[in-house]
Amino acid sequence: MTNAVFNSNVGGTPAVSATGTNGADGIDASSDTGAGVSVVSESGAGVFAQSQSGIGVHAVGGGASATTSLDPRVAIFAEGGPGTGVFATADDLTAVIARSTRGLALEANGTTGVTATGSTGPGVNAISISGIAVEGSSQSGPGVQGTSLTGAGVFAQSQSGIGVHAVGGGASATTSLDPRVAIFAEGGPGTGVFATADDLTAVIARSTRGLALEANGTTGVTATGSTGPGVNAISISGIAVEGSSQSGPGVQGSSLTSTGISGITDSGVGVTANGGSTGVALQVIGKVEVQGNSVGSVTMAAHTKTLTVSNPAATPNSLILLTPLDNPQELLWIGARSAESFTIDASHALPTNVTIMFLIVN
Repeated sequence: MTNAVFNSNVGGTPAVSATGTNGADGIDASSDTGAGVSVVSESGAGVFAQSQSGIGVHAVGGGASATTSLDPRVAIFAEGGPGTGVFATADDLTAVIARSTRGLALEANGTTGVTATGSTGPGVNAISISGIAVEGSSQSGPGVQGTSLTGAGVFAQSQSGIGVHAVGGGASATTSLDPRVAIFAEGGPGTGVFATADDLTAVIARSTRGLALEANGTTGVTATGSTGPGVNAISISGIAVEGSSQSGPGVQGSSLTSTGISGITDSGVGVTANGGSTGVALQVIGKVEVQGNSVGSVTMAAHTKTLTVSNPAATPNSLILLTPLDNPQELLWIGARSAESFTIDASHALPTNVTIMFLIVN
């Protein structure tokens, strides 16, 4: 069969122009093993598709059934069926860029809704002024999946709304949201955020003023790190991590060899637990390990009845618990308490040396 070749060297004049009326397709192309339509452009768009009342591009992959009821505001609607709805790769720039001023920038359905890979740039970069930048749905696989070798797999930014609003199966999307939140995840009966990492931190969240990460679900956040922290959250002046749940843990962290949840502060409180008026502020199941100045041991010498202990954790109002490791044969109690020191008193001079462990609670 002879190939038809069409050329145009006049700007604004297409080499091929096809128009269908009364429901007819403008261009209908098929191939048994190759691409139905293959378009290459050196400087302009390879394919430019525009519809006055329908979708610009409706692409259906092999094995998929074309959806007939579609949102006409969508520029590209891709259905992969058993395959990926949209598969895009880029070496230096962004694999997929979608922008919308009012409607959906990109909508894709498939076993995987969108698979985008960027070597050095973001896999997906989507920006919307007032609507949804990217919406992906899948019957059995990920709605949106982004992979990048050195950059962000998925980068989401909103000028006035939430960067990413993720709702799990069985959950009802919350409409009243704090627009300052970068990621808002709702798991409903499932986990709001589930993250795993082999060597580094599973979840890192940073904020300068607002919440770094907010998640709602049966479990708000489940993060697992093999050798690093499950959750590492840093906030300059606000809350680094806030998790709320109707029936399960607000925040749950687990690690095989390191700390499940770590709270660090230079001058404030690392971790605060508040049980309110009737709840339990802190419940520990298993071993309790206390390190630092709040725990230690001293030796009270024989023939003495008082011992002054210097300790930076001590205050005039400290609760100090004593555990003698030998029989003192006399009564022991805490005498004076002051800033950075306390005294241990005995009813009579001790007949022998006695080792005493202490625990300071402020």
